Amino acid sequence: MLGKIFRFIRSRMKNSQSGDLTSLYHIGEGTRIFKENFDGIFPELAYIGKNCIFAPRSVLMTHDASYYLLTGEYRVEPIHIGDNCFIGYGVIIMPGVTIGDNVIIGAGSIVTKDIPSDSVAVGAPAKVTCTIEEYLAKREHKTLFRAPFAGTLPSEVSKEDIQEFRDLVYPKFQNVISNRPAET
Repeated sequence: MLGKIFRFIRSRMKNSQSGDLTSLYHIGEGTRIFKENFDGIFPELAYIGKNCIFAPRSVLMTHDASYYLLTGEYRVEPIHIGDNCFIGYGVIIMPGVTIGDNVIIGAGSIVTKDIPSDSVAVGAPAKVTCTIEEYLAKREHKTLFRAPFAGTLPSEVSKEDIQEFRDLVYPKFQNVISNRPAET
């Protein structure tokens, strides 16, 4: 039975239009996400708002099979993610979680409980560490560059746009790049 479910999901994923996941999933306009970010069994239970960015290796887990070996049961619950969210590299979002609007989830976090709007959460399990306003106030101490494509929807940023941004950033760090030890 489980094999049939996997084959069905794989065939639906292969048959979706290339790059366009909106016909198969609940994804808001301007969101940048990939098939690999979705649960392999119940991907359609993830609801995602507009203008979100999902970093590589982040996963939306709409099921939990930890009960299966002992009881034959799966926990299955939808995930809801609001508008304007950034989900960092390697984040795992567990079943039943709701993430509000304007949220940043830090890299490597495991989200097991709801995260309110306008907040930053990090850790395993993820905990709110500050508001978005506090997070933005801290940026004065960071090396920041304004992307030439700022204001463009994430889904509309091209490879050329990324290269233009690299050409802007790399000169600032040329001394670091040129002082690297030679590879052996």
